[in-house]
Amino acid sequence: MTRPSPVRLLSLVLGVAAAALLAAGLAFAADAPRKPFDVPADVAEASLRKFSAQAGLDVLFATRTAGQVRTNAVKGDFTPNEAIDRLLAGTDLVAARDDRTGTFTVSRAPASPAPRPPDTSAALAPVLELETFSVTSDKAIGYRSLDSISGSNSRIAV
Repeated sequence: MTRPSPVRLLSLVLGVAAAALLAAGLAFAADAPRKPFDVPADVAEASLRKFSAQAGLDVLFATRTAGQVRTNAVKGDFTPNEAIDRLLAGTDLVAARDDRTGTFTVSRAPASPAPRPPDTSAALAPVLELETFSVTSDKAIGYRSLDSISGSNSRIAV
């Protein structure tokens, strides 16, 4: 009986490792099993707490972030990712899940950049170029105000 060549053996090991990684990735992509959710529409602070209890997962959020935001009702069997996405749909809140711990972190969605004003450079008048002029003085004392009126009730000589 002949021994397999080192190249063939390495190919076999790499193939098995790739298959194991693919299987682990597919299992992870399947997310958690579906769970029953019954979270009524409410302010985000309250609904996120109910979601956390029903999902059995931690949800981190700042009270200031979630305070006045109104969330959607979620009722039915969903994975935790699906449920929180439905809960926050249409709000300016987004949830990110930590792959290692399963914890959700809720924050405000980044603001979209303001639209740029239209380019009007072609419509501008041509540049007017002035003649060169010079300023001279025999006495260089700079600018000097004789008096100043500021935010006080007193006149202050400068």
